[in-house]
Amino acid sequence: MVARCQDADNQSDVAPGGRVAIGPSIFRELCNSWPGPPVKLDARLNLFISLVAVFITCLVVGDLTGGKLTSFHLFGREWIYSVGQLAFPVTFILTDIINEFYGRVVVRRVTYLAVVMAALSFGICYLSGAMPWASIAIDPQW
Repeated sequence: MVARCQDADNQSDVAPGGRVAIGPSIFRELCNSWPGPPVKLDARLNLFISLVAVFITCLVVGDLTGGKLTSFHLFGREWIYSVGQLAFPVTFILTDIINEFYGRVVVRRVTYLAVVMAALSFGICYLSGAMPWASIAIDPQW
């Protein structure tokens, strides 16, 4: 059960199972210090969150897969390209859509956020690659 700020006077100090809960006075103080009502996700905000999520995902996946080369034959010639090029056109289209709906300042902030997320992803991948394998994982009997 989720306690609401309106129910602050009805909160007890002991939760079911004997666990100590937040007392009414502390709960009321937390409710009064809360910045405001919860944000409602209208259609515009849902679209923004979806666009940003897809944008950052495409940017990070494009960066991570960019080292793989593949090829295809067309017009009697072999064309070699990076697999990361599959995701990057989506990022450009999404940048234009976000710019159209939300403006230049917002798209710039989203782009900076995506660059930071790509750097964080590379950092985590680098650190995980630098860590040694567990002995059980490299045992031929495993």
